[in-house]
Amino acid sequence: MKHKSQSMFFVIMLLIALLFGFQLARTGRLLALNWFFGIAFGVVIHRSRFCFAGAFRDFFLFRDAALTRAMILVLATTTLGFAAIQFHAYLQGAPIPGKLYPAGLNTAAGAVLFGIGMVITGGCACSSLARLGEGFLLYTITFTGLLIGSLVGVFHYSFWKPIFVDADPIFLPALLGWSAALTTQFALFGLIYYLVQSYEQQSISLFRRGSRCRNSFWMF
Repeated sequence: MKHKSQSMFFVIMLLIALLFGFQLARTGRLLALNWFFGIAFGVVIHRSRFCFAGAFRDFFLFRDAALTRAMILVLATTTLGFAAIQFHAYLQGAPIPGKLYPAGLNTAAGAVLFGIGMVITGGCACSSLARLGEGFLLYTITFTGLLIGSLVGVFHYSFWKPIFVDADPIFLPALLGWSAALTTQFALFGLIYYLVQSYEQQSISLFRRGSRCRNSFWMF
């Protein structure tokens, strides 16, 4: 009975989403495209269980590097795609597409704070929205915190902008050259992937060794 009601609810929500998308198409095709892309992206996130918070949390707390390896592969793939688009623009003499930002100690400090926050709350912005859509009402607290933090950031943006945002952006191909920049970045991805995989295998080996020791103890 429960499965039947869930299926009915899914059909109703699917029809509502389709009708709303068609209504958006009457206003503008781009709006409808964004709407359907957002739904498809949400389904992918839901089914894959991909989460940036989980990639760090599972690795450090449970020594499970499956999501961490997936995140590294995603970053490597997107790097290759964006590099192809930007290099094509470079060859054409056009402005380099993409949003280039400065980096410094403030970037590292923000990354650490955000990493701690998303692990404590149990999800990043993407996974929090996915879990909220799945019906986990506890994530309303996380989502509320995201909204409050974003509003506070917008309110103080005029103060931080001239200090950090307006500084000279860092673009590795401009500093190192295209070949050296891509080689360096992929080498770092490969090194991190190797270290993560080695740590996971070492943890599995230690766990199995400990299990054998406990079994041997109980045999005596």
